[in-house]
Amino acid sequence: MHVKKIKKITKKGEYIMTSESTFVEMNQEEYIDCYRNYRFDKEGMEELAKKSVQMLENYSMQRELEELEEENYYALSERYKNYSMFELIKKLFE
Repeated sequence: MHVKKIKKITKKGEYIMTSESTFVEMNQEEYIDCYRNYRFDKEGMEELAKKSVQMLENYSMQRELEELEEENYYALSERYKNYSMFELIKKLFE
């Protein structure tokens, strides 16, 4: 896991991560592992929340793009299914 600094280990053996930790370099698996196994101070929680929101936004944008590409592909293939390849290529350059 990419962590710049861990501030303190409690008696229970839990780690308290601070904003000095880096979430930006973490992949999703490390991020989830970190979320399950660590407690955070206030700054660490704020950083974790920002990272969570960013990951959700990225994921939902990716899904929307994939769905749009799929819809466009099917719509275009339906629209131009009666054209020959030559006619399609010709249309591209119009």
